[in-house]
Amino acid sequence: MSIRSNAMNAGKEAHVHEEPQKLATILAHLRNDLKEFFQARFQLLVAELRQKVVAWKTGALRLAIALIFAAAAFLLLTGALVAIIAASIGAFFALLIVGVLYLAIAGGAAWFGYRELTSQRLPPDRTLQVLKEDQAWLQNEAKSA
Repeated sequence: MSIRSNAMNAGKEAHVHEEPQKLATILAHLRNDLKEFFQARFQLLVAELRQKVVAWKTGALRLAIALIFAAAAFLLLTGALVAIIAASIGAFFALLIVGVLYLAIAGGAAWFGYRELTSQRLPPDRTLQVLKEDQAWLQNEAKSA
């Protein structure tokens, strides 16, 4: 009977030593999976934010161009007004035509810049959508477990 009990105890000890190794392996895999999961989400966030920054830069540049042309239009229209008062013939019509043209260019640039800025939402939409899908998946997994 002592031989049998020794064999049973040896089997239990081997089983006890296997469990921590299996648990350690499972925890290591879980840690690596979580690390990859969060790295992928972070990379998605960074990529989406970079796209948004490029769009904001483009819109801001167009608005800056609009401001430059608006300032030029203001100066030219002011020159046209001065020309009307001083002598309403000759240089006035040239200044008026150029001023209106610059004002139209400034308006177009402002409209395109504004449209670019308003088409881009500030929150990272794709990242938020993926995180919502992950949350739903985790909730379903938790319910089924």
